[in-house]
Amino acid sequence: MGWETVRKVALARDGGKCLKCLGVSTDVHHRKVKGMGGTSDPGVATGLANLVSLCAWCHQDVHLHPEESYRTGYLVHSWDDPADIPLIVKPSAFYIHLTEDGDMRQVWPVSLF
Repeated sequence: MGWETVRKVALARDGGKCLKCLGVSTDVHHRKVKGMGGTSDPGVATGLANLVSLCAWCHQDVHLHPEESYRTGYLVHSWDDPADIPLIVKPSAFYIHLTEDGDMRQVWPVSLF
């Protein structure tokens, strides 16, 4: 799938909501960022496990606070598979796994700390 198609799929999967604050999503964020192969590898760049819907404020916050973002799954290390790293939906405090097939699975209980 091309970027525009996969972007629409990610936004639809996430219900048009920012998964960090549950506000209205405007951006689709690469959890494994460009400098770590997040967009240079087409399988990762358009892989749905690597993409998460965020509002513009939360997208900026993810990049401004990388330590917290790695801990909560909004950023993924270069050696990790995004499908293996859960992320926390903060206001409701539950963890989810994003899958390559475009699904979202709640994981409970789990701890990243």
